[in-house]
Amino acid sequence: MTATPRATAGSVRSAHVAFFMPPDWSRIARHLVPALERATGDDPAVRLLVLVPDSGAALALTRALASTPAAEGRRLVAGTSPARLQRLLGAAPADVVVGSPDTVAAALAASAIKLGEVKTVVFAAADEMDHEADALATVLAEVPKDAARV
Repeated sequence: MTATPRATAGSVRSAHVAFFMPPDWSRIARHLVPALERATGDDPAVRLLVLVPDSGAALALTRALASTPAAEGRRLVAGTSPARLQRLLGAAPADVVVGSPDTVAAALAASAIKLGEVKTVVFAAADEMDHEADALATVLAEVPKDAARV
């Protein structure tokens, strides 16, 4: 038995199409403003940790966050590589660190970053991260249990 033209034409017309677009980091930064406003404390320490999939995302999101009024007076650091993150954190303490789990885990291994004062952990573009990665587990093990996870 042969298929009718109507039956085959319907399956061709309903083919699924998916468009994957880059995240709009400026829009994500606007959603992070409340967490950024809570990133305060008496002693200089990382209060907000934003985990992103890669170094390009870290740089883009840090730039977008820096342009918000809530970033006034806060030091934001983009962890684009483990060596750069260590160098920037060695120069001065940061209130906000944006980086991939691999980069932050490498900084933890080198004792360049302390996450004991983190109030909020943000997973930006979490669907692009490897949730079974050892680096992510290492980072989350160092974050206080009472820290908000967004």
